[in-house]
Amino acid sequence: MPKTKKSKNQTKKIYLYLFFSGALLLLAVIILQAFLIRDLYSRTDDLASEKIKTLIIESVKNVGQEPVTDIATGKDYIPVARLALPSSTDVQVKYNGDKDVVEFSERNNLTQAIAKVQSAESYEATFEHVPSLQACTRQVTLQFTQDNADELKLIQSKTLTDGRTAYIYENEVCNGEPTRLVDYIKQIDSY
Repeated sequence: MPKTKKSKNQTKKIYLYLFFSGALLLLAVIILQAFLIRDLYSRTDDLASEKIKTLIIESVKNVGQEPVTDIATGKDYIPVARLALPSSTDVQVKYNGDKDVVEFSERNNLTQAIAKVQSAESYEATFEHVPSLQACTRQVTLQFTQDNADELKLIQSKTLTDGRTAYIYENEVCNGEPTRLVDYIKQIDSY
């Protein structure tokens, strides 16, 4: 059976139809693959973001130590600087420092700063909250020399029993409420 002009046109149409169908199918596969890759990267990014948050939070939780409490009197002692604080159930304090500088944090303010980092929805949002979180680990600083640092605001200077002058500073970068902690630290004295 010889090929006619009509059958040649039909064959061309079939080939064109198959060609365009194949091209359309290939385009659909490429678009689907791009979507799946983008979804994979966003899931990987979310997982990495959670790991970063965990590292940041764990590093802050491990800063400082609780004062030593005298069971008989209830007083809290900071042996490294030979300082004593009265008994308190309102303020839960951690400190970090040495004989010249002691930095104090208060559990409630630190917990609020940690919650902001945990609830951040992106890398950028996570790292926007890190300076405040770090500042809350040293919300109140007690030094025995005066300081002019920008983020520290002098609250009070106090002469201790042993004759040293303590300068009490508030770190204003911490977004927590400092009043209870500042009022508590104002009661500090040497032993």
